[in-house]
Amino acid sequence: YSFTTEFSNPSLEYAGNGEAIMVWEDPRNDNIDIYAQKIQYSDGVLETVWTSAEEGGIALCDDGEDQTGPKVTTVNDTYTAVVWEDKRDNWNPDIYGQLIEYQEDGSFSVVYEDDGRVIASDSQQQINPRVKASNDGIFVVWEDYRLYNQPDIYIQKIDESGTDLWGENGIAVYQDTIGPTVQSDIRLTIDGQGGVYVIWEDKRDDLLKDIYVQHIASDGSLSFESTGLALATEDGVQDAAIVRPDGNGGAFAVWSDKRS
Repeated sequence: YSFTTEFSNPSLEYAGNGEAIMVWEDPRNDNIDIYAQKIQYSDGVLETVWTSAEEGGIALCDDGEDQTGPKVTTVNDTYTAVVWEDKRDNWNPDIYGQLIEYQEDGSFSVVYEDDGRVIASDSQQQINPRVKASNDGIFVVWEDYRLYNQPDIYIQKIDESGTDLWGENGIAVYQDTIGPTVQSDIRLTIDGQGGVYVIWEDKRDDLLKDIYVQHIASDGSLSFESTGLALATEDGVQDAAIVRPDGNGGAFAVWSDKRS
């Protein structure tokens, strides 16, 4: 792109048929919006699909307030889900999302209302959303400040029609009811059976980070204790965790470890 404004926070995902979709923060309209572009590679050339590179993509959400932190994931070869932080209703950000449907002519349409639909809008801030999806549903997880001035973890499961399957404003993956501690840097992966694994960094025991995980079944029930399953609580910092499915309903987890 050749604009003088600065683009940031890109998120890239497979879009089916050998193509990819990219979303990013875009300040070209004097506030931060979410833009998208479909990309294909043909005969040794990387090409844009929805607009020319000079036009700079298509606005996925250009509401008058700031939208930041977009994340994109594939549902299947027809649908892609995008989530982001959104300040349209108050200065405390909420979580919004959009479902993109690919058309046979290479264009796309949006399934939810223009500028996206709200996923979580409790009175305090909801930030740092992550999203994974399959034909079983769209899973959105985020850091949530509704209880204290430190984040807990909440999640929502959404079907393709936009129906929230796990209640209004989601359900708690982990909520510290004793006192404010920090749960952050959340990652997730689907289990292939309608549920999801969520992994995060946790400071509940000391100022150093540990790694915890929770599995949420397809009906929204927690598979482990409500406090989560401790994966790594050794001395020193454990961080930068990621989780991936094992293909049999379980998951693999890896993290950085400074115990020695």
